[in-house]
Amino acid sequence: MALVPQCHPDRPHQARGLCKSCYLTVLRRENPALAKQCAEYNKRYRMTHLDYYWNWHLEYHHGITSEQYSRVLERQDGRCAICKRLPSPDRRLNVDHDHKTGTIRGLLCDKCNLLVGRIENNAELMPVLMAYLTLKRQP
Repeated sequence: MALVPQCHPDRPHQARGLCKSCYLTVLRRENPALAKQCAEYNKRYRMTHLDYYWNWHLEYHHGITSEQYSRVLERQDGRCAICKRLPSPDRRLNVDHDHKTGTIRGLLCDKCNLLVGRIENNAELMPVLMAYLTLKRQP
């Protein structure tokens, strides 16, 4: 009995000795209509699924709707509340909130959100950080 070569030995295999991903790739290459149908379905599913998750995340973690998020985003002209930069096209701004009260302060980019999170819990570090950043260094 001849062994069928496998594309990825660590994955479960379907037909033709291929894993599901490679098998579907071969099918799409052989059948352009199937490829187009799969691409359209994947795009529709991904958008629906991501929007659903985003709405759930806003409601569950921050207690706001996507409409409320959009209003805050509009007030900030689509920019980070601190650095005023536009987010990259594939990213959304983070909802910045007070962890003690849950009050939403604004929408921040990843870098500013991380900075605020670090400083918020260690406010005594702010003067030390400012002194460090303004320190004149010898070349």
